[in-house]
Amino acid sequence: MLLSSYASTGRVYVMVEPRSATTSSAWSLVPTAGSGSTVDRTLKRSPPTDQIQCHFEFSLLQKMLAWAPVLLLLCVYSIQADIYANPMDDYTDHPCKRPCDQMSPARLCKYQWRVESYWTLSKACFDCPFNKSDCFLPHCVSTDGVSRGITVVNRKLPGPSIEVCEGDTLEVEVYNDMQNSEGTSIHWHGILQQGTPFMDGVTLITQCPITSHSKFTYRFVARDPGTHYWHGHAGMQRADGLFGALVVRQAPLNEVHYTLYDYDLSEHVMIVNDWLVQNTLMGFVAHHHDDGHNNPALMLINGLGAHEKFTRGNEIYYTPRATFTVQGGKKYRFRVMGAAFMDCPIQISVDGHTMMMIASDGNPFEPFTADSFNIFAGERYDFVLYADKISSLRNYWIRARGLAQCQMQKAHQVALLKYAGAPDVDPPEPTDWDSSIRGGIKVDNLKFNHPDFYPLAYLERSKHLYTPQMNRISSVLPGSPPLSQYDDVLANQYCNEFTLQSRCDKDWCKCTHKLDVALEDLVELVVVGEGVTFNSNHPMHLHGFRFRILKLDKVNTSMML
Repeated sequence: MLLSSYASTGRVYVMVEPRSATTSSAWSLVPTAGSGSTVDRTLKRSPPTDQIQCHFEFSLLQKMLAWAPVLLLLCVYSIQADIYANPMDDYTDHPCKRPCDQMSPARLCKYQWRVESYWTLSKACFDCPFNKSDCFLPHCVSTDGVSRGITVVNRKLPGPSIEVCEGDTLEVEVYNDMQNSEGTSIHWHGILQQGTPFMDGVTLITQCPITSHSKFTYRFVARDPGTHYWHGHAGMQRADGLFGALVVRQAPLNEVHYTLYDYDLSEHVMIVNDWLVQNTLMGFVAHHHDDGHNNPALMLINGLGAHEKFTRGNEIYYTPRATFTVQGGKKYRFRVMGAAFMDCPIQISVDGHTMMMIASDGNPFEPFTADSFNIFAGERYDFVLYADKISSLRNYWIRARGLAQCQMQKAHQVALLKYAGAPDVDPPEPTDWDSSIRGGIKVDNLKFNHPDFYPLAYLERSKHLYTPQMNRISSVLPGSPPLSQYDDVLANQYCNEFTLQSRCDKDWCKCTHKLDVALEDLVELVVVGEGVTFNSNHPMHLHGFRFRILKLDKVNTSMML
């Protein structure tokens, strides 16, 4: 901290000015002139310059000097209280969340986010889950009922939902308030950032990380309509809760499937993710260096789930599940986002209902009906649900069933599809993993890790340590983002299979893996999953571009093409 002071006729002015993250992450104190002899200890924010001023007036300079350390501490403490003690907005009533009209002008949509390390079932939850209403108090994050550390925006999990209209400009000020000096960034998954690649939010690729106690403002135009989502793009923060919904709606005349549904509501935005009962880094380290595992124990739907059992007296309590309310006879558009972190395709189904699939990854397609669909990390699906169960008014389970790595511990979760007017009781059907198996037509169903063919739980532990690679190379992040500081990355830090030749067949190679293409080239990628360790899978996501999948095939029991 830089301290400067100025004294004149018994009055001392000290001004604390937060600098932008691009210049410095520290506070700087600079003087302003003044006069007078009375005592004034008010804390003021100057609207024209957004500077924070602390005024201290003393009749004698000696008295000021004697009290300077105490007053400086009080000033800095008050500044932090002024900026961060106000209730953090969840933006549920943001003015940009509105019906999209082709004739209405685009808007500037501003948000202020605070990223911090937080705790589930904190003191803010009071008597949750024994008093269910306490679980929905501000700053209460109940998740599955297990207390653990999380990383969140504005003390919400999922974080604040952004819902705007096509053509709106987003301006999101992100302040990193994590106490462990960890950097962060926010990626806008599904937004191509044409013309604004510096806003893509990929740490050490498109930007430097937002350092602790500094801020970065993302500003871009929402040109890509559809169902997207945002998430942290540094370390394992996304796995610990740093994600949220991003929906860009179109005017009815531009929306291809507008006539297929009656409602497209914020209440029917659904985020599903895998969830560990401990901090994700702890699980990774135990798996990487010892005999521990990082297999998710359960799923969350919109940050909620019933897992941990609580008792009081003779009563059993669980944390609340997500609820989606529908009116019988109406058709609803559901927007589903896959926020999984591990190797976890998640099968989604709705008891007693089929789903009309209408879009994937923000792009509409020819509608078709399915009984269930599998959603991978980063994927998004839109479907229309017809609430046609009118004759026998009751509620139904929405099921999220984990496959592959999430099948190891039979990770699953359910949410409630509640018919308006139905009795306020849970459906009678069981909610366990095996009961969530759904027959019928499936979307993207390749039966990875089928237990009859791949009994992984019975394999003897190997001393080998496997790590993901592409073309025998483990890619590492450069020391500076190539997009903005290309010359700061040494040429010998980049590599690909041609520069390394064939030595990586036997040696472990790591570098910043770079493939060079010329502007306006037509690029064809053939991706081969060799399945060296077991029949695993992972989605492929290309920032800044859309692409067509020309062919998909399973060559043999272990190789995917």
